[in-house]
Amino acid sequence: MTDPATGTTAINIPIDVVSKVQVLSTPYDPEYGKFTGAVSNVETRPGEFNKFRVSAQNLLPRLRRIDGSIMGIAAFTPRITFSGPIVKDRVALTQSFEYRYERDPVYSLPPLQSYNRSENFNSYTQFDVSISQKQTASASFAIFPHRFDYYGLNTFTPQPSTPDLNERGYQAGDINQRGSYAPMGNNASCGAPNFSRICAK
Repeated sequence: MTDPATGTTAINIPIDVVSKVQVLSTPYDPEYGKFTGAVSNVETRPGEFNKFRVSAQNLLPRLRRIDGSIMGIAAFTPRITFSGPIVKDRVALTQSFEYRYERDPVYSLPPLQSYNRSENFNSYTQFDVSISQKQTASASFAIFPHRFDYYGLNTFTPQPSTPDLNERGYQAGDINQRGSYAPMGNNASCGAPNFSRICAK
């Protein structure tokens, strides 16, 4: 899904829940219909059915230095992910949070007016149900608000001439089945339509 305001990817999920990313560059796959450009297919990790797993990443901020002096925070991108059984061997929950605060410089502008500011929060919740020893079903929900100050800042567009961009979006109703089938043992997955929405102002 493409963000109509910026032309970039509209749906953001924490990297810790991603298992595989596949880029399809040809528009002939019947699963996705006719499309132009390319399609990215992101597969998430299944939940833990019989043990608990917790991970935390990037808990320390990176400081911003201007002319040898520390002036605030340049970036802070902590991630926390939890996965474990609700009903052992039957139902699992995965919850992941990611916060991103970044300030990127444009070196051709005056030092105190050369930074834009991006702030976003990504939350991803996934429930996995074990149907049988070889099949699981999952449903997920994601929210991803985003704030961008001085959007489009560059040499010819200084801070007073740039807009601020505020977005909020969510995705819900994504239901998938995964399994391996005998006698060939091939892995297969299928999905139901999901609902996504993004708003920008």
